Amino acid sequence: MKHAVLSLLLLPLLPLTAAATGAGEPQGGQAAQGGAAEPQGQFLIRLTRAEPREAAEMVAGMADVNAATAEESITALHAAVAYNRLDIVSMLLARGADTERLMKPGLTPLSAAAMKNDTDAIAMLLAHGAKLDYQTNGGVSALKLACAKGNVDAAQVLLAYGADPRPADSEGHTALSLAQENAGEDRLPLMQMLLEHGASPEASVGEDGWSPLMRAVTSHDLGAAELLLDYGARPDAGEDGGTTPLMMASAYGYAALVQKLLEKGASATRQDPDGNDALDHAALGARFSHGLAAVALGGAPGLQNAPSVDGAETCRLLLAHGASVSHTDGWGSTPLLIAARTCEAANVRLLLAAGADVHARDSEGHNALISALLPVADKIRLTFSPGESDSARQLLAQRITPLFEGQLDLESTLRLLLDAGADPAERDASGRSALDYAAGDSALHGLLMQYLPQAQASR
Repeated sequence: MKHAVLSLLLLPLLPLTAAATGAGEPQGGQAAQGGAAEPQGQFLIRLTRAEPREAAEMVAGMADVNAATAEESITALHAAVAYNRLDIVSMLLARGADTERLMKPGLTPLSAAAMKNDTDAIAMLLAHGAKLDYQTNGGVSALKLACAKGNVDAAQVLLAYGADPRPADSEGHTALSLAQENAGEDRLPLMQMLLEHGASPEASVGEDGWSPLMRAVTSHDLGAAELLLDYGARPDAGEDGGTTPLMMASAYGYAALVQKLLEKGASATRQDPDGNDALDHAALGARFSHGLAAVALGGAPGLQNAPSVDGAETCRLLLAHGASVSHTDGWGSTPLLIAARTCEAANVRLLLAAGADVHARDSEGHNALISALLPVADKIRLTFSPGESDSARQLLAQRITPLFEGQLDLESTLRLLLDAGADPAERDASGRSALDYAAGDSALHGLLMQYLPQAQASR
């Protein structure tokens, strides 16, 4: 995601080369060989490379300590901060250098120090009157830049001086969201520090309106999700479409996170606009849900945080907190029908043990046995929202089809359903039975035939 903060982060800091600075503005009082005025860019290059004694002499001889290059508006103070010359920073401040002078496209020396993670420069600039919470027209502050860079030390100093972590920039990004999205391995200590200093765990970001908690779950960031819950994030704060963090965590099979969300008050019975509750999302199975999310973003299928995935335990937790095995979604599917479609044998086993009706049918008359045997195209069609456009469904279907191919748990799923009393001869609305759907596979057809007398005898 490109926004105001990241635009500044992409800025080379600082482009002090002859090509970047051009002739620049002359530096009063400085003369190159032959008496010609030295371009400001060249002077700054010499200054930042000079030995301390020579640098002191150069600063003392500057006619204007706030002189800037013509193109980038780089002052000596910007340059000294960017090149970690604290000695020069100190001398320039002593001579009255302007702490609020902006280089293009809006960096103050304090912002540059935050980007460099230079805590000494930050403290020195603040001691000389630098504005702690100065923001560009886009709402970018030194704290936001430090967080987006993962600069824990700089953020800690800025917060200690009283920097406010709450304001959002023009795109809605806060220091917390920038740390969460961009700080990598440093995001958790940064996020905790910000939350301890009053950052809101609820501030939504971007067009989707997702809360930090929702964004953490959808990006498989379990550490961030748990941290946000510990600092008061609302467990049911979902996106505008009605999907909640609990639904997403359930879909991914993150049992421990699901338990924590439930303990914090998340509703196991809340439904999204398609009538799916968290148990429906869990029944679909982590293998499929992880793969669906990956291919939708152009990635490769595969489990994220594999040791944390336990689909059956996720289903058990949801049932223990009020979810119903008899609930139906917009397609008329029960959780058992959904689990059967993706051949999640562990989920099928648990749902049957919880009393799921093996004879229940969806709006097209499919029972669980037929759902497991449906052609891939039908499985995909029933996975999407009933209101999904045909073009969107076809596009995603091309990417998702491989997730349904070579299902390892198909035979196990069929045996579980058959042992629970599923009837291979039971027909759907089109007049086809499980035997018809399995006609092209002699092994599966033979398995169904073994159970046919037993099913007919029990009718």
